[in-house]
Amino acid sequence: LPLRPLYFVPAYLFLTALMSLLATSGLDISVYWSALFGLACFALHFAWTFRAVAFVSKRLQSMRHSLGNANALGTAGRFFLLFVLLLGGAILYKTYLQAALFDGTAPVYKPLEMALAFATAFSFFAVFWIAARAVCEAETGGKVPAHSVVGTFLLFVYIVIGAPFIYPRLKKLREQTPGGIAETA
Repeated sequence: LPLRPLYFVPAYLFLTALMSLLATSGLDISVYWSALFGLACFALHFAWTFRAVAFVSKRLQSMRHSLGNANALGTAGRFFLLFVLLLGGAILYKTYLQAALFDGTAPVYKPLEMALAFATAFSFFAVFWIAARAVCEAETGGKVPAHSVVGTFLLFVYIVIGAPFIYPRLKKLREQTPGGIAETA
């Protein structure tokens, strides 16, 4: 199971507050520390989500059910990798390539920025959609319609609010036994 919300939520809020405090302090070095704490918030958010997906994937396999895709954890991992690569590409583009490739008047750089932003946002939210769908399917034992996943998806996106609600659902899944046989893993 992922980290308990009692520990996770204060740590996440502490990192977020520290990031905001350093970003608004006006010190030159604080920009770098603020970015570091922002990355730590992302890492904590994704780590909690991946632990939930890993637990639910193991649970689905023990129930002999599978998701629409063969492996929820692998799919979420691929979207996460895509998100990291696209975010790195966007930062590289904004920092170095835009000035080198375009003089600022070329009409092609705005659509390029929009396409990069859309792909980055899509891959970011896809990770949480896969996690939400995996939790819902583990609870019901089969396929669930998209409108049933939306609430859990929002809980994963707003993890500070969602973790206290998702964690009991995961604990309940752990306590259930598939077919009356106790789970050993």
